[in-house]
Amino acid sequence: MYGGVYVVRKLIRTFLAAISIAVLMPEVGIPHEIDHESRDQPKLIDHTCAELNSAHKSMRETSKYRETIHDLRPDGTLIEYTTVIIYGAYGYQRYAGETGWDRFNNESPSWQRFTSCTRKDTRTGRRFYATYHHQGHIAGTEVLMTSDGKKVKKVIRRYPRDDEFFPFSTAVSRFDKGPKAVEVPTKYTCGGSPCRL
Repeated sequence: MYGGVYVVRKLIRTFLAAISIAVLMPEVGIPHEIDHESRDQPKLIDHTCAELNSAHKSMRETSKYRETIHDLRPDGTLIEYTTVIIYGAYGYQRYAGETGWDRFNNESPSWQRFTSCTRKDTRTGRRFYATYHHQGHIAGTEVLMTSDGKKVKKVIRRYPRDDEFFPFSTAVSRFDKGPKAVEVPTKYTCGGSPCRL
């Protein structure tokens, strides 16, 4: 009996500690299990993610926004890695520590970016837990959206070790749609070379 009480108390302490970490370090979020089977079937329609995929595609096709991607360190520190500005038919990218921008075509993905979704409504908006797909890589992902489900506020992607898309395993993306944040760079290259007119 006493052993059972001890186990229960230990589980409660562990749960409370996890909540404390999530509160004190909001960037960390909650890890989501990756649906590895979906890696080979990214084009199969997953109705659990219809809302999230639709919002993501709409944002990419019709919005003007800045996405800043950070490396999330184990202690909760965010280290800026790169910035992307999506504006109309083009996107512009600049890595941290560099001054030059590079332009690329803004092409909305024709496949599902998210599968195996779970939605939770909170006071600050909608929260989705899903498996993220991009260029053959997958990641356990947490997506924070506005209450109306129209704007993505933050995305946390956790890639499996040895299968990272970035030079690190956990990436945090923050989005800004303010006028100053989405100003198109006046100088840029195209694929690292001068742009052809």
